[in-house]
Amino acid sequence: MRSAASTGYIDRARKEAIVAETRSCVMAAQTIAAEKYGANAANVAADDMMAAVDDIKKLAEVDGAISNITMKKADGSDYAGKVSTLSYTKGAWTCTYTEGVTTGSNGAYDVQPKA
Repeated sequence: MRSAASTGYIDRARKEAIVAETRSCVMAAQTIAAEKYGANAANVAADDMMAAVDDIKKLAEVDGAISNITMKKADGSDYAGKVSTLSYTKGAWTCTYTEGVTTGSNGAYDVQPKA
């Protein structure tokens, strides 16, 4: 039987792990967005990125579910090509990245129990 202290430690470790995997997904998504922008010199739409989820997961080396990718214009750019939001779900947790936010459970990354 696990103590409350060990259960809390396990939950914290799982939350830290999902944040790390979400960071990998955001970096992979940004890499793919840059490739798509470079190929077309046009806006990279959220639909384009959602169509590339399998490629993002492969590049990030993760096996959870990616959803809710949105794109925005980077400062000084005329085209959308920067990952603005991305959600990653694995096990009992969902981590949502929101660019520019500092109030999540881990800065721009907010970990919540899976809905």
